[in-house]
Amino acid sequence: MRKRVMCTILACTMLTPVLLLTGCGSEKDGVKRLKLSINTNQSQVDMAEAMAEKIEELSNGKMAIDIYGDGQLGGDREVAETVQYGNIDMCVVSTTPVAAFYQDLNLFDAPFLFSDSEQAQNILDGKVGTEIATGMEEIGFKVLGFPENGFRQLSTADTEVHTPADLKGLKIRVMESEVHIATWKALGSNPTPMAFSELFTALQQKTVDGQDNPFVTDRDNRYYEVQKYIIETNHVYTPYLLLMSKDKFDKLSEEEQKIVEEVGKYGTEVQRQKTAEYNGDAISDMQNKGVTLVTLTDEEKQQFRDAVNNIYPLVKEKMKHPELFDQVLEKTQ
Repeated sequence: MRKRVMCTILACTMLTPVLLLTGCGSEKDGVKRLKLSINTNQSQVDMAEAMAEKIEELSNGKMAIDIYGDGQLGGDREVAETVQYGNIDMCVVSTTPVAAFYQDLNLFDAPFLFSDSEQAQNILDGKVGTEIATGMEEIGFKVLGFPENGFRQLSTADTEVHTPADLKGLKIRVMESEVHIATWKALGSNPTPMAFSELFTALQQKTVDGQDNPFVTDRDNRYYEVQKYIIETNHVYTPYLLLMSKDKFDKLSEEEQKIVEEVGKYGTEVQRQKTAEYNGDAISDMQNKGVTLVTLTDEEKQQFRDAVNNIYPLVKEKMKHPELFDQVLEKTQ
């Protein structure tokens, strides 16, 4: 089964984007085929393969998922828009680009909102996640799950950070996001917006002193070569979105809809488990390369939380339904 799935991925990577959109995702020989776009993240690959196997199992071979990896069909925003209009059936994307047209996803830019992955997942699998999913249906998406991108962690070249005071004067690369810039200013650093593609060179040339990304991203991009410390701040939790075109979902039979929902739930569970596993591997790998992992005490973590309290009103201003933020805050603080 795994060989069959991997053959689908490899075969599709050899097609042009135009052929990808017109040649796959159709019904052939009585099998309903769905197009799923993912990026290079290994946990997404694992999830997609698991979903492809599960849908074939549950449908007795009447449904299949064709996987398009490595971002072949475009960047996150482009792919999400293509799913929104029904030209791709499903995708896995980050929340940040989709927040441009669904404002409540700005919730996930809030610093120190969640204490750990279990807490965040329970909230996303509960009422708050359901409300977000319902809202996204109004703009053309069916949410099939909230896989885990992970917590952002701070890394620095030469400074062992334990409190916000240690950040004074440090140039920290941040995403081009008003909330992220305001957060790092509140923590006392000098935030420097910069494209992700420029980050390694900027660290190497010491244009910036540090950056923040999940552990796996740090390892896979070899930041351990130019950063001495990784501080386990867990300051921003970001899920992925497993999305399907609402129009395409509605055209499925009731039985097929149930199968797709079960497959989405299963894939999300697999991906979350793999993310936890890969995070542990990434930490060990980087420590073996000479990186020092700094674990903050509860008192040190509280100093970071206290420093960013004034950021929460800014996050709420960017949301269409700020009451969702209040619901999360009641469960996490």
